[in-house]
Amino acid sequence: MNDFSDLIMLMGAMILFSLLTIQTSRLFLVNNQTQIDEEIKHYAISVAQDHVDRARWIKGESSLNNYVSSYPKQVSVSTDDGSTEFTVSLDSKDINIPGSNVTNKQLTVTVRSNFLEQSESMNSKPVELQLIKSFAN
Repeated sequence: MNDFSDLIMLMGAMILFSLLTIQTSRLFLVNNQTQIDEEIKHYAISVAQDHVDRARWIKGESSLNNYVSSYPKQVSVSTDDGSTEFTVSLDSKDINIPGSNVTNKQLTVTVRSNFLEQSESMNSKPVELQLIKSFAN
């Protein structure tokens, strides 16, 4: 080092390196949180789809009404780190067309989790899937 300018450049380089290190660690943390959020949402969508598929195979309207009355349910999904609890609710609404001999029911499957509602990046929305089920009179 010939003069103080080299020392000032070294201090500037050290400050720049420390700022880059902090930003890199923050980026890793944000990416990790996003990945966890998306995995939980993926599990919630798969639970909702499973319940929609079960309702799709029901043959009669009375069987469907009995199935709907058994909700809400607690569902546990095994993950790599343990398990995640979801609350599944199923709502049924008549959407009949006047003059038709077909009975239509709109089913809405809603999946909630404490983690989904606490996550800031997912806008605190539960997962909802809908199905229209028809029965001939």
